[in-house]
Amino acid sequence: MLFTFLLVNAGLFLGIYAINYLIFILTKMPIGNLMQPLYLSFSVFVALFIYVLILKVIKEYRR
Repeated sequence: MLFTFLLVNAGLFLGIYAINYLIFILTKMPIGNLMQPLYLSFSVFVALFIYVLILKVIKEYRR
């Protein structure tokens, strides 16, 4: 389950990054403005990953 979570979120992150890069090429907008929303979503992803990892460790410890 943890691997699936990591794989899906990494795929979403890479997909959004690819779309932002394509928009940058087509519109010549600054890439920083297109990348800014990724920073928040990536930090939420990392926090969620750490939370799930902690829950998994606690569950293993209780057994």
